[in-house]
Amino acid sequence: SVSSANKKNKPADNGAESSDLLGRSAAERDQQLLDRMEGLYRDGDDNVKPTTVVYNSVMAAWAKSGEAGAAERAEELLARLQQLAQNGGGDDDSVRADTISFNSAIDAWARSEEYGSAERAEALLDSMERQHAAGDERRHAHPALPVRAFAAPVGVVAAANEHGAPVVRRPDEQRV
Repeated sequence: SVSSANKKNKPADNGAESSDLLGRSAAERDQQLLDRMEGLYRDGDDNVKPTTVVYNSVMAAWAKSGEAGAAERAEELLARLQQLAQNGGGDDDSVRADTISFNSAIDAWARSEEYGSAERAEALLDSMERQHAAGDERRHAHPALPVRAFAAPVGVVAAANEHGAPVVRRPDEQRV
């Protein structure tokens, strides 16, 4: 029987795992690797603890993939990142949603052609603004909301207008 300490230091046999990754998109491969990292970390291997940077990279890969369901996957990762921080997974702030996390998920919806993408992007922006206003500075890399955070929802609205789609407005907004 091999001890758990030896398992941790043993190089992985990538033969079967590599063949699992063939034929998958970059976003799918990134997601699968993140899932493996999470599993190994849960099993006690502290050397592979996924950080915010890792989650952000996978969200960005989904945003750029153009695949159906990619925006939903990016938003699910954002929710998972926030849940980890709430459950104490971010004691050292290495696992905590930041401005880049929100921007990646917003960008995924901005690039999505799915129905309701503008509303989903705006809802994420609203959530980021509420957290910022509540003083939860630890969740954001920058103390002020960056202008870039507003660019993706504006892009969604512009794309909707270009394609003749109706743009939903809040009841308190006046159309000019």
